[in-house]
Amino acid sequence: MKKKEADKIYKELRKEYTDEEIAESHVFSTDVTDEEQKELKEYIKKESMQRTDIEKKRVRDFIEKLRKKDC
Repeated sequence: MKKKEADKIYKELRKEYTDEEIAESHVFSTDVTDEEQKELKEYIKKESMQRTDIEKKRVRDFIEKLRKKDC
């Protein structure tokens, strides 16, 4: 996938999800039922809200590192 295409997809995802949710959904993408996806999304959201500012920065830095590596 070209960077331009990836950026477009990322921008669309950012309208609905945080960077943390995008990263976690990519890392944990599997064939799961709709109910399991709903439960996972709720869990991720709950965990995301409980992170400290330092933890959130680490996740953002990790996402950025992955994005640079993909280019």
